[in-house]
Amino acid sequence: NLLAQENFKLVVVGEFSRGKSTFINALLGQKVLPSSSKPTTAIITKISYAPEPAFEIHFRHSDIVKKITEAEFKNLIAGIEPDASDEVEVSTYMEQKKYLKSMAYVDIKYPLDLCKNGVEIIDTPGTNDLDEEREEITYTFMPQADAAVMLLSAKQPFSESERVFLKETLMENCVQKIFFVINHSDALKTVEDREKVQQYIRLHIEPLTDKPRIYLASSKQALDYRRTQAGE
Repeated sequence: NLLAQENFKLVVVGEFSRGKSTFINALLGQKVLPSSSKPTTAIITKISYAPEPAFEIHFRHSDIVKKITEAEFKNLIAGIEPDASDEVEVSTYMEQKKYLKSMAYVDIKYPLDLCKNGVEIIDTPGTNDLDEEREEITYTFMPQADAAVMLLSAKQPFSESERVFLKETLMENCVQKIFFVINHSDALKTVEDREKVQQYIRLHIEPLTDKPRIYLASSKQALDYRRTQAGE
């Protein structure tokens, strides 16, 4: 049992708009990661347990660790585009972009029941939105992963870029346990629609990996339910 070991690393991957942040929040039972329908800044985020919340930035070419507040973290990944006609705004944005590129990942410590026994969850940038530097960083987490969840969408089932990412990143990095979660299942109104989407994805995945584990989910509904249960 991997949970009996010191820790268990679960990497969550998926393209932009697949609902990774909402899925992770649903898994954790509370809204730790900001989620948005707009693009957010691509920063790797590692979530683990601590009695009190703490947020730290780890940089790519430095041993310095910078402590930030939860509000600063949420502001960091807001992903605001500048007004192209405003030189000051553009200049500030470019400086911020350079600063973000210097980051390896943000380490979040939170009092989460799921993470109490050494479980670490790693949220990665959208696989279709990786520059070379961030690609290099993202892939360093893959060989360490005990399992990976690949988020797909019932609205846009299995693109060519998802097929390439699965084959060239997850498979080549020897991630043994891959779970495919088809998010946004609430968009599928009938049993036939659900079966059709599952079958379509299965047909595309089976040539790449034997006996794929495929699940339908609605992360938003799951998160709303868990937050209601917690009295929010």
